[in-house]
Amino acid sequence: SGGDLKNTNSKGTIYLYNSILAKDPDDPKTTEPSCDGDKIMTFGFTLIEDDTNCTVATPQGPYLTGNPKLGSLSDNGGATMTFALLEGSAAIDAGPAYGCMFGTPGDNIITDQRGDEFTRHADGNYDGIERCDLGAFEVQCGDGVTSGYEDCDDGNNLNTDSCLNTCEEALCGDGYLREGVETCDDGDDNSDTEADACR
Repeated sequence: SGGDLKNTNSKGTIYLYNSILAKDPDDPKTTEPSCDGDKIMTFGFTLIEDDTNCTVATPQGPYLTGNPKLGSLSDNGGATMTFALLEGSAAIDAGPAYGCMFGTPGDNIITDQRGDEFTRHADGNYDGIERCDLGAFEVQCGDGVTSGYEDCDDGNNLNTDSCLNTCEEALCGDGYLREGVETCDDGDDNSDTEADACR
């Protein structure tokens, strides 16, 4: 993910793929467009927040525009800082259906920028289909970063704490016994009227 891309080389071309060009979410006063100039080319699956000042060639299909809804630049795991994708980001699951590519089909990307523990791809918008997210960060339940459409993400696989391993907040009636909080939880069998039922 990056912002304020400017091509000042009249002979060179900037190529984009599976990328986000966006304003700095940590600087609300930023008014500059996301890119400037021409000789910028995208091979698809790119989101440009504001393309007002640039001409972008699209030999393999259009690119997305609009607010990518990025979090602040943070330590989200891995060796480098990244911008997490927040709920409603158009970059979530906006990559190709045939896998996460770098440049051309067949050149697969199997992790996001954070490294080996953060695999691509995941079902970040919970529609039942796994697709890559655009940019450097892949929304995935269990990475310890609350992002995308997650209610919570504590980075573990436990269903006995406040965050389930589906990245939903634990609730009475979810069928999981929350340690130190509930004395029982029978899920759909909870009842306020049945004898010996969990209430």
